[in-house]
Amino acid sequence: MVLAQLDATRRFNPGDFDFLPAEPAATGGEPRRFALPERILAGERNTILYALARSLKGRGLGEPEIVVTLNEVNKVRCHPPLDEQEVCALAHHAAAQADRPRDRRIEVL
Repeated sequence: MVLAQLDATRRFNPGDFDFLPAEPAATGGEPRRFALPERILAGERNTILYALARSLKGRGLGEPEIVVTLNEVNKVRCHPPLDEQEVCALAHHAAAQADRPRDRRIEVL
């Protein structure tokens, strides 16, 4: 955010900021946990399965375990399910990605 001009005499009403998105919930420094939805619809399947795969990798699972888990979630929760080759490709991509550093705190001055 760049402050282009400051007018110390200007006053605002809370409604002036209704267009802004809600503030993210405070996490207390803990990373946000992945939550798997009960039903995964077309248009969100790849994104959610990839996020699940990254979460599983972060918990120490290897690519074979991630493939098995994603295939089961795909069969049970995805409507319609992806084909098995696409699920395997998602698992491979997620397993091959480097993990982000654990300490990602940002110092605010």
